[in-house]
Amino acid sequence: MPRPTLLRTTLASASAVLLIALTAAAQPTQTPNPAAAEGDAALQKGATLFVETGCVACHSVDGRRMVGPSIKGLFGSTRALTTGQKVAVDDAYLRAALTDPMKHVPVGFPPAMPNYGGQLSPADLDALVAYMKRFGAPAKADAAPAKADAAPKGR
Repeated sequence: MPRPTLLRTTLASASAVLLIALTAAAQPTQTPNPAAAEGDAALQKGATLFVETGCVACHSVDGRRMVGPSIKGLFGSTRALTTGQKVAVDDAYLRAALTDPMKHVPVGFPPAMPNYGGQLSPADLDALVAYMKRFGAPAKADAAPAKADAAPKGR
């Protein structure tokens, strides 16, 4: 018979994962428009793969938090991983996150990403990465205005 503490912990963990999944399911599903990538076959293919492989079920393109991180502002950012590492999100990171996701779990997200290693061709990976890059890095905060020097005191 399982210990009550272990059972409560297991139930709490399962409840948290279920809550995350239900929250994501309750959100309106966005469908990235492949036509938005007109003019570039790789972007169009990436947009199509983003939908067809199910990425859109867990990753938003508009900054909303879902089961996985949004791709808006992802490329060019720095991510903290559950391993304690901080990594720059570049082409190599995106490819590695798609093909070996359990080594690249971002802090604050469950380790739920499917492994696409061996399932996507190099051309498909290139297309998905090109599509994710399209959403760019987060905007840098505007520099704080310089403080005006105190007016000199009169004599």
